[in-house]
Amino acid sequence: MTSQDYKLATQLIDKAGQLTPTWWVVHRIRAQLLEAQGKPIFEVEAAFAQSIRYGDTDINQYHYANYLIRNDEYERAITQIEATLVHEEALEIALRSVRD
Repeated sequence: MTSQDYKLATQLIDKAGQLTPTWWVVHRIRAQLLEAQGKPIFEVEAAFAQSIRYGDTDINQYHYANYLIRNDEYERAITQIEATLVHEEALEIALRSVRD
């Protein structure tokens, strides 16, 4: 992606956040966009935390755990995976494979 693509994507996710400020998907995508742009870890983690706060789902926990793994934060990733497995709808096989 070019810097122009990131700029447009950021504008669109900001607009989505204005329209639906508590929709967890917006915050998860914001976190992924920030990560892709190489933004500071505290910005990425704040977006993931907000996503989880608005929607404590297996999907959010899974994406956050993968982000932590990519950043060599294995203990914290395991904590997220364990938190995910309490969700009845969690895809246990996929999550367990990330943990193992």
